[in-house]
Amino acid sequence: MKVTLTFVAPDRRRRDIDNLLACMKSQMDGIAIALGVDDSQFRPITLDDGLDTARRGFVRVDITAASEV
Repeated sequence: MKVTLTFVAPDRRRRDIDNLLACMKSQMDGIAIALGVDDSQFRPITLDDGLDTARRGFVRVDITAASEV
């Protein structure tokens, strides 16, 4: 399952990309449980930063099934 995490920060401070992924550990575990899969199936994981002027301070998670990749 291909996973893309897009981080839209609440402000313009720089953030360390590996810490962003680390802060999502429990959320990714919860998503895996909800989908009924092992989170080791989340490959590749793509991290990106987004700049959405209308909304700030959220993480967008896009999951694509392996057959759609």
